[in-house]
Amino acid sequence: LRDRDQKSATDSAFGIDGGVAITTDWTLRGTAYLYDHDDTFTSPGIAPGVRDGVPPRKADSSLTRDYVSGYAVWQATRALAVTFGADYQGEDGKSNGYIEFAPGFQVPSSFKLDRDIVGVFGEVQVEPASGLTILGSVRNDNPDVGDSQTTTRVGAVYTFNSDTTRLHANWGQGFKLPSFFALGHPLVGNPDLKPETSESYDFGVEQAFLDGRLQLGATYFNNDYEDLIDFDPEIFLQVNRDSVTTSGVEFEARYDPSTELGLRANVTYIDYQIPRGADPLRQRPDWSGGIDATWRPMASVETTLAWLYVGETYDTSIPTGGMDLDAYNRVDVNVRWQAADSLVVALAVDNLLNAHYEDAIGFEAPGILPRLSVR
Repeated sequence: LRDRDQKSATDSAFGIDGGVAITTDWTLRGTAYLYDHDDTFTSPGIAPGVRDGVPPRKADSSLTRDYVSGYAVWQATRALAVTFGADYQGEDGKSNGYIEFAPGFQVPSSFKLDRDIVGVFGEVQVEPASGLTILGSVRNDNPDVGDSQTTTRVGAVYTFNSDTTRLHANWGQGFKLPSFFALGHPLVGNPDLKPETSESYDFGVEQAFLDGRLQLGATYFNNDYEDLIDFDPEIFLQVNRDSVTTSGVEFEARYDPSTELGLRANVTYIDYQIPRGADPLRQRPDWSGGIDATWRPMASVETTLAWLYVGETYDTSIPTGGMDLDAYNRVDVNVRWQAADSLVVALAVDNLLNAHYEDAIGFEAPGILPRLSVR
């Protein structure tokens, strides 16, 4: 067995948001945050297998992201609200390291990238009839490199039958810039990547029973991607896939037999349509789902036991080539204590039953993983 890859990372974030009412109809709001990520990655390399090997390498990388947004809300009438504003996001990423093509022969592998994105947006929410809400929005993103992109979204919700039946439908467009990793990584990065765009729609129904204690829902969704950013193992490079379509259904159920106990269940099926001759999308299951039970023995304590199912997935690696990974089941538990108004203590245990599975070829699940957080 080869030595393992080693990675350490730290993340820090600080944010603030607030608002002020100018009049009874107008409100101004703002949001700002700072995010910083640093990591060190060392790999002994991968020996050739079905595909060519990867030489040893090391990299120290960092990413900083600044975001600020300001917007105004005009409550024109009880049935009409208008929102408009602007935001800015700045990103700065760099990596310093080397690739060792032969013992003692190291070639520097560094990159530095930065970009600024300015966006403007508007949204209208209207209630033209009792139980009916329609939402429409438009947004323009203007990165400092490349063309600007305008996206729109429209959605509607209709509630009737004494508020026990809810119909919903949405249509929208998406826009996503390549990550700095995808653009600049010395081995798999591709500086010629184009932004990823998408068009999606969904519609569904939710029905309540037993005075709202039982709710059932079903949703159909469809997503069409152009220039989808993905990793091509044959050429070992990030690429744009010309056209990928995903569609599927999601079923949800919620039952609250008492105020102390809540049960949830969901199952999702996704069909992936990719260009003929292309590899399947990696690490994306057709089937997934789960069941969780939440118990509240007192107002300040909440315990959740969750079962997760992930179906068979396709993956690829240098030693093995493409292969299917087995489906797996996992059980997690979480205990949350509201110690004070501004203090929450949470203890979580992932993979409580120590299930053995792989999310990626050669990367076994870490076993029982406890986590403690204080907020």
